[in-house]
Amino acid sequence: MPGWTENIQLPTEGLLPQHHPLMGEGALASAQFEFVPNGPRSNVLVLSIYTTQDNLTLTLQYPGGSGEPISLQRGQRYYRFATNPDPAIPLQFSVAGHVGNTPFPGLFIAFADWMTTSLNGVIGQWEFDSKQTVLASLPQALTIETTSICNLSCPMCNTHAFKDVVKTTRAKHLPQDIVAKLSEALPHAIEIQLHAGGEPMTSPAFWSLLDHLGPSISDSRRAISVNSNGTILDAKRVARILASNLSLVSFSMDAVTPETYRKIRGADFEQTCNNIRMLTQRRTETGSPLKVYINATLMRWNIEEIPLLPDLIKALGCDGIEMWHLNAGTAYTATDWVVNREGGTFVYADQILSKYPELSNRCISAALERARELNLDVSVNDIRQLFF
Repeated sequence: MPGWTENIQLPTEGLLPQHHPLMGEGALASAQFEFVPNGPRSNVLVLSIYTTQDNLTLTLQYPGGSGEPISLQRGQRYYRFATNPDPAIPLQFSVAGHVGNTPFPGLFIAFADWMTTSLNGVIGQWEFDSKQTVLASLPQALTIETTSICNLSCPMCNTHAFKDVVKTTRAKHLPQDIVAKLSEALPHAIEIQLHAGGEPMTSPAFWSLLDHLGPSISDSRRAISVNSNGTILDAKRVARILASNLSLVSFSMDAVTPETYRKIRGADFEQTCNNIRMLTQRRTETGSPLKVYINATLMRWNIEEIPLLPDLIKALGCDGIEMWHLNAGTAYTATDWVVNREGGTFVYADQILSKYPELSNRCISAALERARELNLDVSVNDIRQLFF
């Protein structure tokens, strides 16, 4: 019977599911897989099969399986979990399939160990596909507000719209006991964001979470990020960041001149630039793969400076630019969202750039063009959303 056999060494670290295409010649194609442990492992493995063909019939042999024929349609997934009593002994699967009297030209197999990130995603997909209401999988994406406390008071921040709520119930760091409870879920998440409303670097919980995430970047496919204003970054914090599992730090600047920066952020522009430059220089010295971006919230106060932002980013040794508009809607354009600042009065409704579409589009276009000339990453989910 035409077919082939492959001996597969499973990785010690959790990775995304590995997919192997199976190709055969003749009326029936088959393949055998032997899963060989590589270090301490769980004794449970998962097999995920899908096909690019309609009306595929396959037989699958594995420990505890029935060996009965299975019918699959194009794009349909088939999941099976297998238990191996002794993880030190290789676990064997074999599969054979055909479409009518022809070999199957498009069958793919994914496999993963019970304790890896990859299997958590496979289980989650199976639970979704089969509409499970009690879940065994853990979240694949986490957004953790490490603090709602901030050392700045930017006029576009929600704290000005909901100041009574923030002052009475929201101004706090994430409790350390919550960090401990999150430790089980953290290794299984592919995307982790360690910020929401406050300045993460003021929070003991943020630094504790970095410890839980491990000592170094071990899998480039995991995205672990944080946004910061960069104002309290120092040598000690830089060292902890570079020794951590963070993959991206994005600093909120919003301006390229000290005057505009102080008007929006209320902080020392040169000091913040020096802090960021210290991080990027130490990153180069240590060979860290950490990405460093600069982000800007676009408004009438800063839009005419935005075309110059890519040059500042390059000068600071950073890798990319992120831009987004002020939020719109009645909750944000309320007439009482007015903040007096050094250098002017911020009226939220008047800062929204939909009121100045030509100016906004021209400045954003110039910034994007300059960023590409400087080979900077442009991190925008949909560039069209930046234009009016």
